[in-house]
Amino acid sequence: EEQSLSVRQRYWWDTIGLRGEALYGEGDRQFQSNSLAVVIEGRIISEIERGGGVVLLRGIASENSILWLPLANDADPGLQMRETLELNEAGNRMIRISGHEIRTSFIQPRRYLYRGALKAVF
Repeated sequence: EEQSLSVRQRYWWDTIGLRGEALYGEGDRQFQSNSLAVVIEGRIISEIERGGGVVLLRGIASENSILWLPLANDADPGLQMRETLELNEAGNRMIRISGHEIRTSFIQPRRYLYRGALKAVF
């Protein structure tokens, strides 16, 4: 099954770190998540609040991207997301997102694959 949904994300710096807010979905199926990314002892840590729960991730930075994995090193990477900053053909900055997430349910686990791009507006 393939689904598309609109996403609106915004990021801003405050005295603690990089905060984020994401609104995604359409119509009566809209959701929100909030995040805070900080650097602690040289490690990038992100706390994401969504659906009444909190997810802690660690970021592994490379030249123009960051890979997000569960904070616990021994955790099965049920969530893995890469965000890459790039320029498109028109010279606009884009954040390319790819990854997967495994969510458990009453019937069986479901795996979600994410592919998308956000236009960066500064």
